[in-house]
Amino acid sequence: MEFDLCKIDWIAISAIATAVMVFFTWRSLHQTKLQWEKERRPHLVFSIEVIQQCYVLKISNTGKLPAFNIQMKFNESFINKLPEPPNENAKQIFEELQTKFYTIEAGNSKKIGICACRNVENIYKNIEISGKYCDRYIIKENLSINEYMPSL
Repeated sequence: MEFDLCKIDWIAISAIATAVMVFFTWRSLHQTKLQWEKERRPHLVFSIEVIQQCYVLKISNTGKLPAFNIQMKFNESFINKLPEPPNENAKQIFEELQTKFYTIEAGNSKKIGICACRNVENIYKNIEISGKYCDRYIIKENLSINEYMPSL
């Protein structure tokens, strides 16, 4: 049995090879696009800071694009134990946060007062935050004020 190179359909083989190359090029470009979007997207980071003897919820956008349409909900047990006027108005602020939409520019932060350090014994120490931003990214955070309290 002889092998005859003249009888091979080189055009068909070339077409198949081209189709395979197109597929792998498309896949590579798609992966590059996904990676580019992941690196540039907004990314919210939640933490608690102590500023001037007050606990503060800090929401930072560490991404390269603005985080818009930020919607947040907080656990009721946390909100119900927040200080109320006349001493502090944290409860009102956190209740209002749940009814509004926010934007945080890339590289910026928003800080919301929780309570004075001297009042921390009276508040619910676990903060559960849920919601979404940019109409597609999910917020699901659990913070504990105990992690930020100085040890005695």
